Amino acid sequence: QDVSQAEQAEAWLLRLPRLPPADLPDQREIEATVAALSQPANPNWILARVASLLLPYYEKDTPQAVREMEAEDWLESLADMPQWAIDRAVRWWKGPDNPDRRKRPLEGDIAGIAGRIFGNVKAVTKITDRQRRNAIPKAEPEPVKPITDEERAHRARVAAEILGKFAGNP
Repeated sequence: QDVSQAEQAEAWLLRLPRLPPADLPDQREIEATVAALSQPANPNWILARVASLLLPYYEKDTPQAVREMEAEDWLESLADMPQWAIDRAVRWWKGPDNPDRRKRPLEGDIAGIAGRIFGNVKAVTKITDRQRRNAIPKAEPEPVKPITDEERAHRARVAAEILGKFAGNP
């Protein structure tokens, strides 16, 4: 999925929780958009993106076999993530808002950031569903009928009878 399309879809989804329930789009449309944004990135793209992230930290003495193992670890950590979330996480890591940007990131760093970004999108379905349920008017409880003096006296006799049996009075 094109990153700009994904960003537009994400922005649309993240606006929905602020809407009144009556203005929400059909839940199936929301779920379809979340599903489209949830498609895992292509493994080759992930490896290329990670290579571009790690290039400034390149160590020329690292054996090729070790690099391949590292690549497998990165791929395993990011395999379930969508491209747009990985890309956003990498851009954040390299950007001015990250105080650790000069440090080499580990797989868990990028996977954690991408997971939080992606988690916001996944939560929208549940949030909007809850908004709809809470907007459904609750049934009014039946009004309580006042007890008549006759009913009150009857209840008192029944209660005295029951208490008498427990006290040993037949």
